[in-house]
Amino acid sequence: EFKAASGGLPSNLWETASAFANTNGGWILLGVVEVKPDLVVQGLKNPESMKQDLWNSMRNPQKISIEVCGSEDIRIENLDGKSIIIVRVHAASSKQKPVFINGNPYKGTCIRRHEGDYRCSRQEVDRMIRDASAESMDSTILRGYGWEEIEKSTFEQYRQRYRQFNPASP
Repeated sequence: EFKAASGGLPSNLWETASAFANTNGGWILLGVVEVKPDLVVQGLKNPESMKQDLWNSMRNPQKISIEVCGSEDIRIENLDGKSIIIVRVHAASSKQKPVFINGNPYKGTCIRRHEGDYRCSRQEVDRMIRDASAESMDSTILRGYGWEEIEKSTFEQYRQRYRQFNPASP
């Protein structure tokens, strides 16, 4: 993702960081803009100060719920004689999700789809919260249910497939 950042850290930087962390991770280049089909290096006026602002905000849970970058993931580089900041955002584990901004998971959780960052629906956030649980819903024992609640034909189909893929199993 390319962001001009000519006036400081872009406000939509945090949506992108949340979206990358909640999907597959990604790279953000500050000081570069996309003018299709090209990229234009604009550079940054005060990259050291901006890098420090980025670290300060990254450690503020009211800005973003977890640190999505490690110590080596934010660096200043020179490109075409201009300074830019390269930010690597790691994909969060299922236990860390949802990664959200502004202190509110239901209003500040984003995901990445193609080239855009999108706010998650309540159902998507709830799914991330369920997936972060220490105990999977699939492994939860349901109390008060017995063999009479199991559909026999479905259970037999499962056992047949299991035998097919695990022939050595007793």
